[in-house]
Amino acid sequence: FGWPDAEILLMLGQLAVAGRITFDRGSSTAMNLKDAFSVLENSKQRREVVISQKKQTDERLLHQAKELAKDLFASAGANSEKELHQLYVGHFNTWLSHLKNYQSKAETGKFPGKAVISTAILTLQRLLASKDSYHFFKDLMEQEDQILDLEEDYRNVHEFYTNQIHVWQQLLHALNAFEKNRSALLQDEQAMRAWRQLTELSQSETPYKQLNQVSNWIAQVQTVNDRLLSDKRKAAVEAGDLKINQLLHEIQKSGLETNHLSNQLLSPLQNLKNEILQETG
Repeated sequence: FGWPDAEILLMLGQLAVAGRITFDRGSSTAMNLKDAFSVLENSKQRREVVISQKKQTDERLLHQAKELAKDLFASAGANSEKELHQLYVGHFNTWLSHLKNYQSKAETGKFPGKAVISTAILTLQRLLASKDSYHFFKDLMEQEDQILDLEEDYRNVHEFYTNQIHVWQQLLHALNAFEKNRSALLQDEQAMRAWRQLTELSQSETPYKQLNQVSNWIAQVQTVNDRLLSDKRKAAVEAGDLKINQLLHEIQKSGLETNHLSNQLLSPLQNLKNEILQETG
């Protein structure tokens, strides 16, 4: 129409930046603006570019998405559809990055949340695959309840792998350490209750809210375990002393007593007694 190419490209750029139009080269996926303008500046290639009016999200839907953003991110700092879309994409990409990291850790050991993490990753990947903000917000609000649940799962998992994983490791270590005295520990009512709490928690996929009880439960079992070990140690030492005294009496009665013979015969029992005294668990 006689308009200079530069002015046309400028107008197209303004409309694209405002989120009113998209560019593609015959595919269903919109080009990013940098690639689009690189092609448009080439007079031979620009005829390959298809310009489409971008569907605008309904104002009611946008309002709902802003309200949801307050619940998810404690922020609704976005005035336009484009800014709101960028807000969501930024947060969701951060969540996705964290969840993938947590997934790799969960797969290397006995950690909770594997199923929740996998589901959350899949949901976020599907949302982020939306080709534009119109489809993104449509998909988002169709699964609003699921996204709210995902946010809660993400917060729990994030808190666990950031601040609680050492508590979980203490729990597993304690159960393993107490296992050798399990039968005796379970005969004590207090230790049995605490043991069951620790065992049930170690098998839970959502242990997060009870992890603050772990140190208390471990202490309850440890108190009984220490008492049992002390009683066993005392009995073993007394039995060892009795054997040493009996053997010493036999040596003296034999008339063959020498320091060398006494040391040779008594040392194994005395060494065993020292090992018992040094035993801690």
